[in-house]
This record gives sequence, structure tokens and C-alpha cells, in this order.
Amino acid sequence: MAQEDVQAQLAQLTQTQFLSTLVTKITDQCFSKCIKKPRHNLETGEQTCLGSCMDTYLQVMQEVEKEFVNNVQKQAKLIQAVLS
Repeated sequence: MAQEDVQAQLAQLTQTQFLSTLVTKITDQCFSKCIKKPRHNLETGEQTCLGSCMDTYLQVMQEVEKEFVNNVQKQAKLIQAVLS
């Protein structure tokens, strides 16, 4: 198996784990915030709260991810400059 294939599989596994963790965190955080008393059906206010909570959480995670990628790229450029 080529190194590129291994790297692609590792990246896919990392992304899958990240998404699984993200879904778990969103579920835990938003459930705790929005659901006062678990029942068979959600009330309208709970549905609205969950939607808003999930949207906010995803927006924040996108910003964090963007900053992380920027920082990694900057570090890679610095390392490349030092090694050149």
C-alpha cells in the first residue's frame, strides 16, 4: 500500500472520529441546555432551542477549525523556511 493511500485512510479515519465526537458533544450540550424534562415529544420551544443551539455550535466549530488550519499552515511554512 502506497504512503499516499495510508495517509488518505488516516485522514478519513480522523475525520470520522472528529465528526462522531462533534455529534456527541452537540447532542450532550444542546440536550442539557434545551430539554428541561425528557418526554416522548419535544415542545415547540425545545425544538427551536435545539435548532438554534446546533446552528451556533456548528458555526463556532467551523471558526475553530478554520483557525486551526490557518495555524497549521503557518507552522508548516515556518518549518519549511527553517529547513530550506
